[in-house]
Amino acid sequence: MTPRAAVTGKKQKNKKDAVPEAALKPLMGSFHDTPNGKSWRLAIGLLICFGLRPWELKFLEVEGSFLRVTEGKRNSRRQSDPRIVMGIDPEDMPGLSQQLLLELSSGSTKLPSL
Repeated sequence: MTPRAAVTGKKQKNKKDAVPEAALKPLMGSFHDTPNGKSWRLAIGLLICFGLRPWELKFLEVEGSFLRVTEGKRNSRRQSDPRIVMGIDPEDMPGLSQQLLLELSSGSTKLPSL
């Protein structure tokens, strides 16, 4: 199976993923079935599937099967434009990105307070 960076067309900076693909399923299954556990599972899942920066979790809108990040990255000279991101499901977890979007858009699971 190809690395996720290859699927998105981005050049991979190093040979190793930050979190190995094989570790994602146990990670996502490790959260307790409580409101707090579901909240953190949603947050971590969005970071994994959509390649978000942690601070971007505060600025999300669901648009169909995509996420819009409404606040761009800032530095001392400028701010980047808002962006629309597509989810990529981890290996062995098909449909995870769509499930996470449904949870977020329905309000059935809230993101943790950051």
